[in-house]
Amino acid sequence: MNYLILQRAKELVDFHLIRATNIIGAYLSPNSEIDNVLLVEVDPDVGTTNEVCPFKFHQDKATFILFSPEEWESVKLGILELPTQWGDVKDFITLLGD
Repeated sequence: MNYLILQRAKELVDFHLIRATNIIGAYLSPNSEIDNVLLVEVDPDVGTTNEVCPFKFHQDKATFILFSPEEWESVKLGILELPTQWGDVKDFITLLGD
């Protein structure tokens, strides 16, 4: 993993922790690029819809998917699928959480 991508991901997670203190997990996709960091964040305050909705922040050069803990477990079990360009969840880098 490119050091600059990893550093940028950590900065984004730290920033989100200041704003949303209930984030209990943050995971970096190994397919992240310097101009598009791919991050999953897990927040127990998010409703469970079982939908995968990436949202891109151009100013941050990042794309996020926000999951409830139940949804994240479904992703890890292969029940709920990430977009293919995000790669295999088993290869994600844990930035916060288990």
